[in-house]
Amino acid sequence: MDYQETLKVLRVEATQRRRGTKRLRIFFSIALGIHALLLLLLILQGKETLGNAAIAFFPVAVLLGGISMGMTPQGKSALLTMAQSGNPEIVGLLIESMDCGDAAVVDAARNALKSLLPDLDQGAVPLDQVQFRVLVERLPQESEDLAALFVESLAKIGRPESIPVLESLAAEQPSPYLRRDSKAIRAAAKKVLPELRIRLASEIIRKKLQEVDALRERLGASRELSSQTQSQTVLEE
Repeated sequence: MDYQETLKVLRVEATQRRRGTKRLRIFFSIALGIHALLLLLLILQGKETLGNAAIAFFPVAVLLGGISMGMTPQGKSALLTMAQSGNPEIVGLLIESMDCGDAAVVDAARNALKSLLPDLDQGAVPLDQVQFRVLVERLPQESEDLAALFVESLAKIGRPESIPVLESLAAEQPSPYLRRDSKAIRAAAKKVLPELRIRLASEIIRKKLQEVDALRERLGASRELSSQTQSQTVLEE
């Protein structure tokens, strides 16, 4: 397969994984609800204490949060091939693949991202919401160097959801997004947070100016039409 065909396979794979993961989480959410009701029934009957029920419930809830579909052999092959391409177009797909549970895929994605992320320009990483979530969830699981690269890439991604994440990581106390103290990651967050705020503010201003220009064009067209109508009326009289 050529590059575009392989990229198409990888995108189809990502779509199918999302659908499969959604179905799995719905199923396990129902199972979790039944589990909670059974524990509540045991508590009401005096057969179980609240503390023991919480201990029994917590691992199941954690398991639900980590559920995701694995990759098909074809998707894995496509990912491993694309990871060597060096094309920034695949950054989002590489990040998303890191929650598939396959060690070979995760390692390939990790190595490719180490090479790609430092050289990306602003706007070169248009992550969608799913890919953004995976990136944030991977922060506590990665080495300090890669986690710092992820943090720096948040400014390049330009999603507004990055602001509270960066604010938390830049704070002096340990962040729930990281669950460990790291001066390097805190410094990276402090560095890119102002850059992202300026970028988002600039985008808002640009969009408002475009709206003003569009309004002016409509008003100008309306005035021209009104003038033409008045001229036609005078001529007819």
